[in-house]
Amino acid sequence: MFYKNLVVLTILLSTFWLNAKEVDRTTGKNEKLITRSVVTLMERHHFSKSLISDPKKQYSEKLYDKFLETLDPNRIYFMASDYGDFSPYRKILTEKLFDGETDFPFSLFERFLERVKERVEVCKELVKLKHDFTVKESLLIDRSKEPWAKNKQELDEIWRKRIKNQLLVRSLSKKKKKTKVKAKKTDEEDVISRIEGHFKRWEEFDKYAILEIYLTSFSHLFDPHSTYMNWRTLEDFTIDMSLELTGIGATLREDDGYTKIVSLVHGGPAEKGGELKPNDLISYVSQGDAEPVDVTNMPLHKVVRLIRGEIGTEVRLTVIKSRGAIPHVISIFREKIKLEDSAAWGEVKTIKLPNNKVKKLAYIYLPSFYADWEGLRNNDPNAKSTTRDVKKLIEKMQKEDNIEGLVLDLRGNGGGSLEESISLTGLFIPKGPVVQVRYPGRKATIRKDSDKGFAFDLPLVVMIDHNSASASEIFAGAIKDYSRGIIIGDKRTHGKGTVQQVLRLENMEQLKKMKPGAGALKFTMAKFYRISGHSTQIKGVVPDIIMDSFFDHMKMGEHLLPNALEWDEIDKLSYEVTFASTSKYTARVKANSAKRLEKNAEWQKLKKQIALFAERKSMKNLSLNKDARIKLRAEDKKWSKVTTAVVFRDRSKPKNKTVVDKDKNKDEDEEEELEIPDFMNIEAFFILADLIHYIKTDKAAK
Repeated sequence: MFYKNLVVLTILLSTFWLNAKEVDRTTGKNEKLITRSVVTLMERHHFSKSLISDPKKQYSEKLYDKFLETLDPNRIYFMASDYGDFSPYRKILTEKLFDGETDFPFSLFERFLERVKERVEVCKELVKLKHDFTVKESLLIDRSKEPWAKNKQELDEIWRKRIKNQLLVRSLSKKKKKTKVKAKKTDEEDVISRIEGHFKRWEEFDKYAILEIYLTSFSHLFDPHSTYMNWRTLEDFTIDMSLELTGIGATLREDDGYTKIVSLVHGGPAEKGGELKPNDLISYVSQGDAEPVDVTNMPLHKVVRLIRGEIGTEVRLTVIKSRGAIPHVISIFREKIKLEDSAAWGEVKTIKLPNNKVKKLAYIYLPSFYADWEGLRNNDPNAKSTTRDVKKLIEKMQKEDNIEGLVLDLRGNGGGSLEESISLTGLFIPKGPVVQVRYPGRKATIRKDSDKGFAFDLPLVVMIDHNSASASEIFAGAIKDYSRGIIIGDKRTHGKGTVQQVLRLENMEQLKKMKPGAGALKFTMAKFYRISGHSTQIKGVVPDIIMDSFFDHMKMGEHLLPNALEWDEIDKLSYEVTFASTSKYTARVKANSAKRLEKNAEWQKLKKQIALFAERKSMKNLSLNKDARIKLRAEDKKWSKVTTAVVFRDRSKPKNKTVVDKDKNKDEDEEEELEIPDFMNIEAFFILADLIHYIKTDKAAK
């Protein structure tokens, strides 16, 4: 043990204060207090009640590996020797956590800076090489599961291919008739500038940023939604959670050095513009015509601050659809995102059936579960609420068009208010439980429909996809458990069945006076369960009728997140399936749907495209051959158009759609956007028509 501690001490003394003069990275009493507080809170209050002090030291080893992977996720900076030099820590990190000691993350971070700086010097030499783009050679896209490089020579070879790839991207970019990237620098200068920029940004990390990375690595071992936020991140989080958001209306996350678009706020300027899409990767941000800022490897909170700005001002994002793709610039004008922009909307659709009969059916798109709590508390009759708005829409369509059934579209609905999810369910069931919420060590709390009435017995079809999450899953799960409607969609919903709480650490006695602030801990403190007893975690809600989807082959869903809490089940509740039960019709409706889709040539063509897309997404290597890359670029362009037209189609209210100038910021050789039918939407109405037919036939027989 003495020898191990001696090695640790040697590492500390040799690497600790390399850049202390420029940036404060000295760890002290405050960091110790914060660390001990976070560890204690996670141990006592996290849902999983994980025991950190495990006798086999597995938790300590996992934390060691997690922190290295957080700093270097693609394994392009650290070498096997670095992993070995710090390995004495692998067995003792648990003990150090309870003591509040943070010498490991701070010393490892300094070693990381050394390695990044070394890469800058190596890259300056690599760009001078004569790179042959005619040879058959490829770059491994994801190295996260690869062994650490054995030595600098092996790492140099990895970087040679990375530099070659960047130069190839620059070369292909300039071949476009209207280049989207200003060629103010040579290819070599631009690549070096980017690498140097990475180093400078890492060099700016102070003790608050390092502690956040380390404690978030720690909390992520419990589950992916538990994080520590330092005082700066907490400030940004507070702004983002306010009702009046000023920005572009997008949810972002870090993804191997890039800032990735996770989702777009319905009614926000990014969605209205129609160009920015989920899964796009941001590489540069500029304010209007100002010089673009390279945001690759920039901390997420800094990227957010660059994108956020005053209402009416322009921000330009340079984005790529995938690594190695040609970048293009998207111009967005910041707006205040209003609640009414993301409200439910609906319309009546007249459906002509094969027997020439006509039915009037309702369609309602619900982008989120929202509520104007202040207006509701003040009994404002115009206060916006999901349940109130949906009820008004249905009543209006019943009165004016005598609708026979309803299609409720929850695709892309990431959730929101649990209360609204419960009350909306209450519109379609007479009474009974809707969801169970279980806290650690306690019996599940049952949340019931409390509206004391039954609003609608209309035949119901609910559409869902991989992006339907949280409150959407609670609603869809309840509708399915009560057999109140038929669910149609992707293989499953997102699968987020957990509840998080944000605890500001300044509320703790020992951290009250800490300046500039102790930050906050967001941790998972409960899980959702359906009334059937099944958790919505991981498995989500499986629809009655599944349609093939591009989403099935994208890296999306709770089940793909590291350390996600497992699926489980608790006791089933006692509840009555209503007289409007659809269970006895589901098999026949499903069979009819399969026959229709089998005969639909356009749908079968799209199914084949989805299968090809699955093959494309499984590609692990990126060609460095110019001709092959040009071909690949054309394929990427095609897939981008197809997935945009199918997966990320605009579902905003027709009259509120923003008219986009088709010629603005477009390449001369770029074609118009594809228009592909919304097959799921079309099929949902035929399914609803079948359901109505079987219900009426049953009633007539009785």
